[in-house]
Amino acid sequence: MASVAEICRRLDGIPLAIEIACAHLSIFGVHDLDVLLRENFEMMDLMPTNWPERHRTLSKMIGWSFDLLTVSQKRVLLEMSVFLGAASVEACLRVISSEDLPA
Repeated sequence: MASVAEICRRLDGIPLAIEIACAHLSIFGVHDLDVLLRENFEMMDLMPTNWPERHRTLSKMIGWSFDLLTVSQKRVLLEMSVFLGAASVEACLRVISSEDLPA
């Protein structure tokens, strides 16, 4: 159970990322998958070729999601990347530098 919880935490609870990781359980055990994710995400490239391109790797999924954001949303997300985990609304507002963003 600890490995399952760590996998979900490491993948930020993103359902598609968890689904992609779970697809590897036929190859790796839960503990081995946890260890591999700690070391790198490159093993996530081993997805079936009939899946949509954006689902084949974790990095492509994140890139596809990022590309859906507006320019302002991308700027806010990049500025908030200074946080390693959860942050309060007040802390987020302090790091967002642009005054031209809508409230």
